[in-house]
Amino acid sequence: MFKKSCLINQRSLLSGSDRKKLRRELEKLFSALGDDGLETLLPNKAGEMEVAKVASPGRTIIYLHDKYPIVVDISGKGDLYPTIFGLWRYPATLPQVKVKHPFVTQYLVNGADLMLPGVDISCLPEFSKGDLVSICVHGNPLPLAVGTAGMSSADARSKAVPGVKGKLVAVLQGYGDCLWSELGGRLVPNNGFLPTAVVPIGSSLEAVLRADGDEGHSLGDEEEEGIREGGEETAVVPATEAAGLMPALQSLELGSFTSAAATGTALGACETAAPGDMEALLELTLLQALSRAVKDSDLPLAGSVLWAQHMLACRPAGSVLDIKKSKHKKMSKFLQCYGGKGGLLTLKEDKHSGDIILTSINRSHLLLINFRPMPARATEAGSSSSVAEPITSEGGMPCLGFTTGNSNSSRAAHGGVTAIEGAGACGVSSSPSELSVEELWRAGRELRGVLEALGVSTDSMFTEKEAGQVAFDYVKHAKLEENSPDPTMIVLDATLCDALFKGLIKKGETYPTHLSKADLRDCFLKRCQAQYRISRGSEQVVKKGSAPTITVSAEKTRGHRVTRIVGVEHFMMSAEQVASDCQKKFACSTSVNELPGKNQGSEVLIQGHLEGVSEFLSKAYGVPKKFIK
Repeated sequence: MFKKSCLINQRSLLSGSDRKKLRRELEKLFSALGDDGLETLLPNKAGEMEVAKVASPGRTIIYLHDKYPIVVDISGKGDLYPTIFGLWRYPATLPQVKVKHPFVTQYLVNGADLMLPGVDISCLPEFSKGDLVSICVHGNPLPLAVGTAGMSSADARSKAVPGVKGKLVAVLQGYGDCLWSELGGRLVPNNGFLPTAVVPIGSSLEAVLRADGDEGHSLGDEEEEGIREGGEETAVVPATEAAGLMPALQSLELGSFTSAAATGTALGACETAAPGDMEALLELTLLQALSRAVKDSDLPLAGSVLWAQHMLACRPAGSVLDIKKSKHKKMSKFLQCYGGKGGLLTLKEDKHSGDIILTSINRSHLLLINFRPMPARATEAGSSSSVAEPITSEGGMPCLGFTTGNSNSSRAAHGGVTAIEGAGACGVSSSPSELSVEELWRAGRELRGVLEALGVSTDSMFTEKEAGQVAFDYVKHAKLEENSPDPTMIVLDATLCDALFKGLIKKGETYPTHLSKADLRDCFLKRCQAQYRISRGSEQVVKKGSAPTITVSAEKTRGHRVTRIVGVEHFMMSAEQVASDCQKKFACSTSVNELPGKNQGSEVLIQGHLEGVSEFLSKAYGVPKKFIK
């Protein structure tokens, strides 16, 4: 259902009468709720209730309580089902189907349906074909998915013999899908919810796989094949082999809200890691350091300084870096793997000390562009500071919803959640990550001779100041000031003259022999291509051309005054989130519409001609004012 991004074209507050109607429908559809369960899932009055409509051709309606999508109407005609966010509030809402092994959840997180061979039949509850059910893991009371049963529980038991296959649950919504990531804020309810799987509370996928390997347990061939049929193409690794992998490295992907402490525990195995694992850890740490710690202004940088001051601080929390346990054995050989023509790094050797020197970083290299940096709190340096972890109940359940009346005992009996008001209490910040917008320049092919003479990568990108510095570095390198008759001028040698003027001098005109120092940077920049890099949190994009802008304009549409916002997607902002925030900030209605054309993004329309929208976008989302027009 939510395997692909869903565009919300309308989002508004739900009236009190509609809220009561929704509660009555939920009470009628889900008899297991009861009065206390209904109040936990959807309080009668507490909290803000919103309704979001998915853009056509779909008619899906999503109901949000305190910003979390708790109920979905799949057809827009009352076909309701609770999301995992709703089930995390009251897990006993639906019958729970337990998977046979946490290894199965890797496929579910990737969007697969649950096949019969992956189910623990011994504890299967009673349900009929087409009923709504939730999917759980032994040792973790919170569901990771909700779906419809493809067969009754009786049929499932009768078919639960080796070699028999079939789809037991067709997943409607689950942990890891677009609803979870786009509208749910990537919330992680307890430490058993890893980025790539769900495991018992307090455990890790690596520990579970290793334990099963020691006991001689693994998924059978028919189970692996059955799971694979239910979803996308995914490599299946037997449990005994997977125990030797490094799933902890996977737990550091973008969107991981696992705490630094949990990450450190998972990565503790790196201390005795195999060479291949250590190499993967070294590369991850190097890319983290290059993307988050090492600036171009820090270069040139000795390899020993890169290791001591940057890589050690940027390694995953709790991990141990040991270059001698890798195949490289030495830092110089490790860095040389990323050097060479067209490589990530430009290196040279210090003839006196023998140390390897990092002179430039190819920021446009695929390794860096495709790398998703870890959150600062997941690194060794970040783990030393206080980290806000998701507040959970004794059962490891998330703090969602509200407490009313004396219903605590009933919720505890059903594995429910002690409610705490506000998302902030759950350790989830609603504020966006810090935004960085850099205007860069990539050297054109005409400047290749200048860059090669300096040992700088021809694919390097520079800020305006750095580009000018490269030009003056060449002047010093070629000693072009020594024979100049005027201290404000430089002598142009053949390399620099061709770089700056070849192709610009008309036929019959002579090439200049001297150039003013004041004009050198401008002439150099004219031979460069404009680029820009936008980073927000761990996301980054580099594109050609001048940096984009957000346009805020007052217009009149169909006789109504509106404020129109276009271009928020360029700065890694969700148009739906901007519309929701503006609705609350300015106390007016908002809507989101797709712009005509392919991949043109969306526009946010706000009722009325409003002042202060530009200021709000700058303060709330960190967009520099120069990029808002």
